[in-house]
Amino acid sequence: MEALRLTRRGRLCLAAVAGELANERVAAVRCGLEQALEEPGCGVLVVDLAGVPFLDSSGIGLLVSLAARAKAAGCGFYLLEVSPQVRKTLELVQLISYFDVLAGRDQLAGLEAPDPVAEA
Repeated sequence: MEALRLTRRGRLCLAAVAGELANERVAAVRCGLEQALEEPGCGVLVVDLAGVPFLDSSGIGLLVSLAARAKAAGCGFYLLEVSPQVRKTLELVQLISYFDVLAGRDQLAGLEAPDPVAEA
């Protein structure tokens, strides 16, 4: 099973993570997500967590650092379809409100449109 699948639509970089986001798996996923964030034209990074049944402190750290890097780069950062287990973990550590969370794929509409400022 592929741990990370990246899809690009306009300025939207959609990263679907599959499997546990813990320990040794975080390094490989981090590399792919950081590359996506650094791609020219990536104005919004959405991390789809529907396929993530568990995350530990290293997974939480990855999400927090990506959100901070995206903000510093002027890029939007969202979590998509957070699984119930991951939501519970983020709530327990009081970080769920730190992230912009999209409940479903229908909320991606508008995020993929080209950035008018970047095109000017």
